[in-house]
Amino acid sequence: MNQNNIIELTKLCSNNSLLVVNKQGIYRLYCPFKAVCIQEVQSYIIGQEVIVIAVKMSIDYRLVYVIKGEGYYHHYFMIISKATAVQTTFN
Repeated sequence: MNQNNIIELTKLCSNNSLLVVNKQGIYRLYCPFKAVCIQEVQSYIIGQEVIVIAVKMSIDYRLVYVIKGEGYYHHYFMIISKATAVQTTFN
């Protein structure tokens, strides 16, 4: 990833929201939001609900959820917050 791509990416990203793509389009989901564990990681078991308080990017450009002050890669969790959390829609 070159410097221009990183600059553009940081314009779209923030620690308190996430861009989500689904069948209805693209929307911004603001923290905190609910997620459920889909793969065991540290003390979390499959099916356990968590609250994501922030989103970050690792140094290797992977999405990280901050849960209870600790960072976990997003692929261990599935977002379960309803569409009512949507505050900004992009068309």
